[in-house]
Amino acid sequence: LPDEAARAAILADRVGALPEALRGADVARLAAETDGLSGADLKRLVEDAKLLYAYDVARGAAPADATEYCVRAVGHV
Repeated sequence: LPDEAARAAILADRVGALPEALRGADVARLAAETDGLSGADLKRLVEDAKLLYAYDVARGAAPADATEYCVRAVGHV
């Protein structure tokens, strides 16, 4: 499994490919909170965060902070 530095690098790469509204996620915080997750898990986390954001936008809710979507997604992985 990737260590914290490797998780940060993976997350930075994945978050960098997100829509502008989600690119501001705190990668260092996420890397610290994802101990034990694989690279595939991190990919899913970012995809789940994107879906949570899209759901809020579709229902007309005010978007949350980008990091918050990712933190919420950690619970689903």
